[in-house]
Amino acid sequence: MDNQSNPPKAQDPPNPGRRLDNIAADVHHIIAAELATSSPSSILALAQSSQTLRHAALPFVYRDVVLAREEDEPTKKATYEALIAQFRDRGEYSIAHHVRHLVVKNEVPTDDLMMILDAISELGVLRKLSWENTAHVPPSVLDKLQKTWPDLELFVNVRGRGRAKHPDHKQMDERLLSSSLLRSLTYQVIYQGYQDNIPVSLEWAKLTRAISAGGNLRVLRIQIQAGGDEPQSESQLELSRALHLPALEEFSLQGTYYNNWNDEHCRMLANSVDMSKLHTLNIANGMPTSFFRAFTWRLPGIKTLRLEIRRQDDIGATAAFIRSVDGLEVLDIDAPPSVVDALWPVIVQHSATLKNLCLRAKVDIERLEQVTNSFSLIQRLGWRIPHKQRSEYLELMSRMTLERLELFMELPSTATDFCDELASGRRGGTISPSLDKERSQAAAVEIMQSLSAGKAQPLERLTMHLTRMSCDERLDPYKLWAKLQVRRDERSGMQDHFEFRGKQRWSFREGVEEELELEGPNVF
Repeated sequence: MDNQSNPPKAQDPPNPGRRLDNIAADVHHIIAAELATSSPSSILALAQSSQTLRHAALPFVYRDVVLAREEDEPTKKATYEALIAQFRDRGEYSIAHHVRHLVVKNEVPTDDLMMILDAISELGVLRKLSWENTAHVPPSVLDKLQKTWPDLELFVNVRGRGRAKHPDHKQMDERLLSSSLLRSLTYQVIYQGYQDNIPVSLEWAKLTRAISAGGNLRVLRIQIQAGGDEPQSESQLELSRALHLPALEEFSLQGTYYNNWNDEHCRMLANSVDMSKLHTLNIANGMPTSFFRAFTWRLPGIKTLRLEIRRQDDIGATAAFIRSVDGLEVLDIDAPPSVVDALWPVIVQHSATLKNLCLRAKVDIERLEQVTNSFSLIQRLGWRIPHKQRSEYLELMSRMTLERLELFMELPSTATDFCDELASGRRGGTISPSLDKERSQAAAVEIMQSLSAGKAQPLERLTMHLTRMSCDERLDPYKLWAKLQVRRDERSGMQDHFEFRGKQRWSFREGVEEELELEGPNVF
């Protein structure tokens, strides 16, 4: 009776941390390392289980630290201040022991940065720093990095430089770009007139000299932003026989202003840049026929290729270039249907190795059927689907086991799951109502769930590129763009929790900045 009236507290599960406390420290490390890779949200739970497990988990919890100072958001500001306070602690349990990668977003005060770097130099080792804001790197910070960690890898990702708060920061940060620590650079070349506080077309020369001086750049992603009537002849890297660029592994050139690909420039590029290590090439900026001619059979190591083709002349040079690449794994083509048809035989040539195929223009459903049946390694797919026939296309896609999917879809003038019907303007023409976020997100999740039904490996990420035609008061047509991305929220540990990214609103131009943001990793 006593046992029944006073049952043992068996219904309260024992603290798993206490059970693990008695295991050897190296086993704790193995467990924490596995959780950090497979389930980032679980590593935080492990750190809270016991003091012993906290010590094992801390190196993984604070291995990558993001500094983001948000003055206008009290919660984020408080989080930032709490993080700064932890760096001020120089004791045995200071997080400075564990930081290997520091990400700097927004304009973090120089004093805070120097304090953090001093703490890490005293207690730990910094291996990588990512600079992801429009502000220039303070000279004292760059000097500290170069003197303390000569082998540090510096990753610079500056988007929206033309909108920088401080006028001086709209200018190119030449000291940063010429640093020998620089390994990866995502940067804008801006054409916006000739006022004192706005960059000019001489940026090409500055950029070329800077990255040549640094000498260790491996990844170069250039975004060209137009804004004036600058001569196209100036739109290119300023090369010479005496100037050599580093051996690039990735080269990307995107934007709203076409690069000048002429025969002389391409020959100079071939002689000035060691491309033997190049594995990623992204030329989503005009059709570089001269480039294809100069580099056919010279880039056998290319694994990722993205091209924009706006006309059909000399498709043979493009086809020959794609044919010359061995073992292509990623192919992304933005081209009219006739161009895709002409290139289809060389696309099929890579069917045994392609893991990622993205065709941004309209392609017949028969091509999709062929991909479904013959491209056995495809994990990521990008395809344009008609709004009225989307169920047919999605049914074919459901037969594939995809990790990520990009859908390009033009909305009709009538009401849809994403937006209300076009309205009449006051002075004529039509006006598109705003994209309905709630409806759009629900529609995207429904697509994601339908493609994942019954699969052990559900779709991880869906990106929707939406367009819509409207017309102004003179009845001239114009196009609107919007992007919406859905990701499974790994932090929750549940499959049916989602994270939404993208501006999810209509724009008058397709933004490269937003595309780069959507390509970014999950942030915990």
